[in-house]
Amino acid sequence: MIIGNGVIETEDLFRTGEGWYEEGQWFEFPPASYVPDINSMGTLKITELGGHLYYNTPTWFEVTNIHPTESAQLSRYHLRSYYIEQGSPPTSYQPEIFPLPPLVIPPGSYALIRGQFEQQLTSGGMTVFILKDGIRTPYWDETGGHLELLTGAQSTGFQTADSLKIGFDNLSNLSPEWAGATVPAAGSSVENLVLGYSYSRSSLNGDTNTAADWVRTPWATPGGPNDVAAGATDGDADGIPDTAESPGGTFAGLPLYDWGARTGKKDIFIHVDFMDQTGRLEDEGIIPHKDALTKVVATFGAKNIAVHFDTGDLYGEHQLILPSQVPPSHKVPFALGATLGKEPGLANVYDYKNSTLPEARRQIFHYLLFGNTQQANGNAGSSGLGELRGNDFLVTLGKWGLSTMGNLKFTASEKYWELVNIQASTIMHELGHNLGLHHGGAESRNYKPNYLSVMNYLYQISGLPVVGTQEGDRFYWGQFYQKDEKNSSSLFLKYFNDGYKSGIFQNEYGSGFSMDFSQGQAVNLSETNLSENLGLGLTGTSGVDFNGDGDTLDTGLSLDINLDTQKSVLSDYADWSHLILDFQHTYESDSNGSTRSLVTTRRLMLENDTQEIVPEYDHPIGRE
Repeated sequence: MIIGNGVIETEDLFRTGEGWYEEGQWFEFPPASYVPDINSMGTLKITELGGHLYYNTPTWFEVTNIHPTESAQLSRYHLRSYYIEQGSPPTSYQPEIFPLPPLVIPPGSYALIRGQFEQQLTSGGMTVFILKDGIRTPYWDETGGHLELLTGAQSTGFQTADSLKIGFDNLSNLSPEWAGATVPAAGSSVENLVLGYSYSRSSLNGDTNTAADWVRTPWATPGGPNDVAAGATDGDADGIPDTAESPGGTFAGLPLYDWGARTGKKDIFIHVDFMDQTGRLEDEGIIPHKDALTKVVATFGAKNIAVHFDTGDLYGEHQLILPSQVPPSHKVPFALGATLGKEPGLANVYDYKNSTLPEARRQIFHYLLFGNTQQANGNAGSSGLGELRGNDFLVTLGKWGLSTMGNLKFTASEKYWELVNIQASTIMHELGHNLGLHHGGAESRNYKPNYLSVMNYLYQISGLPVVGTQEGDRFYWGQFYQKDEKNSSSLFLKYFNDGYKSGIFQNEYGSGFSMDFSQGQAVNLSETNLSENLGLGLTGTSGVDFNGDGDTLDTGLSLDINLDTQKSVLSDYADWSHLILDFQHTYESDSNGSTRSLVTTRRLMLENDTQEIVPEYDHPIGRE
């Protein structure tokens, strides 16, 4: 017996949520034994419509096949709605009929249909994109809209299978079965009252062809039941409604409470995929190590933030899965290089996500891919890549020489800690970008010695310094390794007698390695008036030898200590107090939301699902 996801009753259990059921087990995607009728009509209903604010971003809506036994072929339907031509504001609201692409929607299953604005994204899973004549996409906004699912053909006449009218509607002559007033529109241009909202058919999928069937909710739940109430709130500001963090609560059918989400404690969910190395010489850097994930969980846990990783069956245990579901494999096809988006010769992270991450999870879960490298030829390079205030990131530690095997230079214990620590710090670094942090906290200025954060290249790989105990060692390594290129005449060679990192206290090769976001407590350092006795600007400092003359007594120094060819005032940043976990409801902005000077890309997760990407480099400070 096989059923789709949705509110379905089986012989032995009642299930509301994502998944497929076969002989007592649940699956995230259809089992291999499922053979649908690819030409059947089914019974499609519009069940959710995304709130929409800006003309230059695409729209989305959800359909559900409510037929109890028959699959629905989406291409047997058309959509009639207002349209917009990409890049141009609407001058009038005129209807257009859009053919819908092929997609088999099993009984009880959902599909997400989106306008095609971002060429980075391709159809996958139960998501498809529509674009007519290379320029037209469906359109509605906060003032109103009109949607009709049509059956039949234009040559013989269409019939309305389902319809929805919001706000104003100058197509009143269409959908004659609609009775009474339209569904009240948002009527607002305030971002936090529109972004992330949706118009949802009631959880009972009522169909009276009136506004009573619909409610406007503050959380979209595409790909699952509409189970978030109109008045839902998020008291801990983690992007998850409190109702889903309470006993028995769900979000799009996902049992988040059962998976550990709680009110009063911020929660971050992360789906982890990793590349399949079958038939290749295994590189341990590409496989998420459980101890690395545990280290990330512990670091956030110390700040009352719960991180929940889903790695499928990687560790041979049940994690974030449905009741009775066999943990799926999170292995994905191998590629030499990958990136966020479409680049010649590189795999696209968004394609992996579309093929593996169920739609119901995408409003809650960050997506993390452990890939090989970011180079088309597979050569080692940057450790990762992440969206800024987004929900997708990439870790690429292939060819970094990470292994749990000892060698002539390092013991097995040192190699183990190197693997665990670098994986953990890279995950935290790229996740930090998703949570709104730049390489300098609120700014892109990197290598600031007094910004003690895993976001800082100076400290991402080697770990945070211990103030008062060789606290300048990471700074010395940066000057020696990057600025002076390990030249024997470097003033900082004295701190590294063997030319390697053995001179760095509690580095990545041991259990003392420390990673963290900054508390923002260091004083400013002026590069035109440096005093070495200030050290890294924190209480308990033992000073830092900024000019490499062997002491920490100099004052009034004028030096470019963060290697950006400028001399400026370097400031710390309170990372932890500026994290933004709710990636559904905000617009791309700076860390305090007051301006948009730092970035320009809109953060509309369901419409675009692509955010500004923070450039990363193969930072030599972290490599030997």
